[in-house]
Amino acid sequence: IKFLSYFSGQQRETKPTEKKASWMDRLTGVAVGQASASDKLYYQLIRPYGVGEDSQGRVYVADEKVLAVFIFKPETGEVELIKNGQQARFRLITGLAIDDADTLFVSDSELRHVLAFDKQHHVQASISQGMSSPAGLAIDNENRFLYVCDTDLDQVLRALAN
Repeated sequence: IKFLSYFSGQQRETKPTEKKASWMDRLTGVAVGQASASDKLYYQLIRPYGVGEDSQGRVYVADEKVLAVFIFKPETGEVELIKNGQQARFRLITGLAIDDADTLFVSDSELRHVLAFDKQHHVQASISQGMSSPAGLAIDNENRFLYVCDTDLDQVLRALAN
């Protein structure tokens, strides 16, 4: 095994605002000690669970603490996010897998389902039948199966991955 590189999110220190925050600033999320609404937001990996790579070489990492899927582009160093409350709703991300058609599967143990995302990272399906606490995921591209480890049921479930 040879070390080649690493990926990480970016940390950013917030700048305090000059004036005291009004009730409207607090309501809209701009408060004393926080970045202004126009500043670009940065994220860092905190508790990663699951990693995968798509056909374009992008590396996907699910983070249960941030409630997002990080998408690292090794060639450019750019980072995208599939975020809770924007592209999907997450409560406890516990795994991910990507098939050969670049469909991204993300397991959520608390919501008791696996979400399927298309290439543009839009939710296209939710799989929940027979699941109690889906966690680790694996893909069998040849037979078109998605394997789901369910920690509550102490079993591995098999679903057809179209």
